[in-house]
Amino acid sequence: MIERRRARRFAVGWPVKVEGDDTAGQNFEETGTLENLSSAGALISIARSLRIGSKLDVLIKIPLKKDSWMKYSAEVVRVDAGEPDPAVAIKFFSFRPKFVSQ
Repeated sequence: MIERRRARRFAVGWPVKVEGDDTAGQNFEETGTLENLSSAGALISIARSLRIGSKLDVLIKIPLKKDSWMKYSAEVVRVDAGEPDPAVAIKFFSFRPKFVSQ
């Protein structure tokens, strides 16, 4: 297997909120877990079934900051249909997130 990652990944386990369209074309908002993170993308565990190419808004809870979240627009580049929760690899459209309060 060829390693395509250009940025170092960090294992984190942080909460995330994901918004987008699922495989049925239905708009959704769901919580999940950020498994790992780099400047270019992330791996997210989420129960919802998603397709490669799906566009998402991903909000990542910043540890130790009460209501601060990083918001990225992203695209699904890989789907891992594991058990109990599937995971999706995403590529960020920008290296810099927006910071929002929730």
